[in-house]
Amino acid sequence: MNKKLLIGLTAAVIITGSTTAAFAYDKHEDKEHYRGSHKIEHLSEQLALTEAQKTSLKQTFKENYSKMKDGMRQHKSHHHALRQLNPTADNYEAELDKLIAEAQANAKERVMMRAEHQKEIFQTLTPEQQEKLTAMTKERPEGKHHKHSNHYKGCDR
Repeated sequence: MNKKLLIGLTAAVIITGSTTAAFAYDKHEDKEHYRGSHKIEHLSEQLALTEAQKTSLKQTFKENYSKMKDGMRQHKSHHHALRQLNPTADNYEAELDKLIAEAQANAKERVMMRAEHQKEIFQTLTPEQQEKLTAMTKERPEGKHHKHSNHYKGCDR
């Protein structure tokens, strides 16, 4: 029972964080900035993209935005369903298992969408641009605090 409860709480934390991201996207739905235009401009500066490449990437980012938005709505639905569960109900563990399975399938789908998005970006670029983008990606700090990396120097985070 403790293992199931721990899994349920972990799923709740994951779903809650993802739901927060969904609200951020919905709030900026009509702004071009949040559909990847700033990323395209950055890539254009770094990789010297042609106008055809910019147009292609803009379409790719727009399509990806729609797909990711649908995934975020599914997250919100899972979060709502988790809040509706009654831990004292006889079928609690079965319902929790069902929600966990759905959340795992949704996570797999999102990872696959991100991989496909990355593939589409690379197909738009020339081999030289692909190499440069790969190098840029490797140079980029990892972790959610990478913008504030100087603040955390010497910290055991």
